[in-house]
Parts: sequence; C-alpha cells; structure tokens
Amino acid sequence: MKEHENDDIKRIAELICRLLAQSLAERGEQPIGYGFTIIAGNPDSRDGGACERCGNTEPRRRIIEPRIEIHPCEDQIHVTAEVAGAEGQECRYAVRKQCLHLAVPAGDRVYQASVSLPPVEEEPVRVTCRHGVLEVVLKASHGEKESSP
Repeated sequence: MKEHENDDIKRIAELICRLLAQSLAERGEQPIGYGFTIIAGNPDSRDGGACERCGNTEPRRRIIEPRIEIHPCEDQIHVTAEVAGAEGQECRYAVRKQCLHLAVPAGDRVYQASVSLPPVEEEPVRVTCRHGVLEVVLKASHGEKESSP
C-alpha cells in the first residue's frame, strides 16, 4: 500500500471515531462494539493465506465474531448465534463463570465469541446447529446453590 493511501485510511478512521464519539456524547450513550472479522494473510491468494516466509504453510481460516442474541424465557436462557455454513457436530462450546465461549468451524471460517450471560447452570439443556443457526439452551440459575457441609 502506498504511503498516501495509508494516510487517507488513517484520516478516515479518525473521522469515523470522531463522528461516533460526537454522536454518542450528544445522546449520552456509551460506545458498543458489534462483530468484526480478522483475516491473517491474503485470503484471496490461491494458497488460502499460507505464508512460508512466516513458517505457516497451512491455509488460514478467517475468524469471525458471530451475531449473538440472548433471550430469557421462563426458567431457561436461549442463546442463538448466526454461523453461516456450520452444521451440527463440529460446534465447540463451554460455559464458565457466567460466560459462554463458542468456536464453530465452517469451511474456511471459524466463528468465535465469548458472551456474558445472566445466571445459568453450566451444563446446557440443549445444543443444536442447523441451517447456519447455533442455539444453546441453558437452565436459568436463581443463585440457590446448596452448600455442602
């Protein structure tokens, strides 16, 4: 990339940040980040972004943060994530300390996210991944843990 192109990108990024800060300040709101994509290497290259010079000869996968929604429903918490191209068995997830961690491979992409949850039991009631939608259903916890002697 030429130096003047890099300067233009920096100016555009600074302008976006300034406009966002001004808009949020006028409304008294806090900024919120939503979704991003990280691409390491050149994803358009024939070798899928492999870089022998860096010692990586494996094609690289794009890491994408999926759109996630959390819906409380009676005594359960339903978490859905958009994971286009993913199906069933390859989904990896864990619930630890009120946080759901996801890693879902889908072809040349990996959807990864961690999302804070309301109080839930750590064992899911049901996990499904069909038609590019991951659904994790967890039992809501109301903080009523029995203490052991």
